[in-house]
Amino acid sequence: MTEIRAGAGRARIVLPDELDPHRVRVLVLDDGVEPLTVAAVDRSLPPQCHAGICRVLAHVTHVPEGRVLLCVGPPAAAGGPLVASEAVQHAIEDAVAWAAFAARSTCRPARLGGTTGPIQVDDAEGRPIALLTSVDGAPAPDAVERDGLVALALTAGVTARLADLVDAPH
Repeated sequence: MTEIRAGAGRARIVLPDELDPHRVRVLVLDDGVEPLTVAAVDRSLPPQCHAGICRVLAHVTHVPEGRVLLCVGPPAAAGGPLVASEAVQHAIEDAVAWAAFAARSTCRPARLGGTTGPIQVDDAEGRPIALLTSVDGAPAPDAVERDGLVALALTAGVTARLADLVDAPH
């Protein structure tokens, strides 16, 4: 049986001219053969930022870019979608790097649970590390995070891609 290692991290994205910080959450799953990084940002990001974020995630977590999944939330109710700028890109990539570093540096033996509904990632002693949920009807990640648990709300497309990558033959 292949040992899976998992680590999770989160960071606040402090954007210029915004009072409420947003969050990025990162989960690293590593079976020793094909590691996988999943990141979720709680608001939409300019499409121009996506490639840079994936490069940062790949670099910091030592995972090939093709095995990095990025899920972004809806536009903020106030202010609409973010406008791409060098300052915005830097703020997002800085937060992503911190969360990715925390995820990679906390990797420990883990097990995945749940084939339907939320997927819980526990360490070898059964303590929860992360909870992967669908954005449809799921509680907000901040509502379920506790005691080091990092919750990632994923879109259906990212959830399906995650399942494909986890189930892919190595």
